[in-house]
Amino acid sequence: MLARSALLITNSDFENRVQIGVRDRTAQGYNTIIDDYMRFIPLAQMYTADIIGIKSKNHWFDQTKNATISLFLNDLLTTELKQSFSKRRPSGQSNTAFPSAHTSYSFTTATVLYEEFKDTSPILAYSGYGFAIAIAYIRISKDAHWFSDVLMGAAVGITITKLVYHFDYLFAWYPFKKTDNLTIAPTYDGKAFGMAGVIRF
Repeated sequence: MLARSALLITNSDFENRVQIGVRDRTAQGYNTIIDDYMRFIPLAQMYTADIIGIKSKNHWFDQTKNATISLFLNDLLTTELKQSFSKRRPSGQSNTAFPSAHTSYSFTTATVLYEEFKDTSPILAYSGYGFAIAIAYIRISKDAHWFSDVLMGAAVGITITKLVYHFDYLFAWYPFKKTDNLTIAPTYDGKAFGMAGVIRF
């Protein structure tokens, strides 16, 4: 549904009106880098919930595995679509607008959070989508993307993650399943990815 809507409105007069409307509600020259970091907040929420003991669908190893696979596949598909469509950004800076990678990443991490906590903590599960929607709005307000770009980004992120969780049984390998007092999570400092571990006593 999201993907179909994105394809229908891309390069349309409606999309131009949406862009103008968002810009009119945003300060002149608006710029921020907060969207570079917000897309990973749902993962931080997930690992924090694990550390404090909120029950999730999967062990932290499977959470990390599913998040990693989802983000990897998301990156491949988003990059391929950007190259195939070669749509110009509203700012005119490049032809890599469609779809929005920031949005697809944020909806990927939000869907991971949702899948893990939808049955045990619905408020936590849905909260990631709030950050994802905020990122989509920021990307439009910065003139980095059009409305259809963020719609397609959301579609890509949600669909890929749902498929990864649907076929999770194909990757059922979890060497740390019995290690309930240890949590290992990926980290990102703006320049490089790493790993961090937390042991509960």
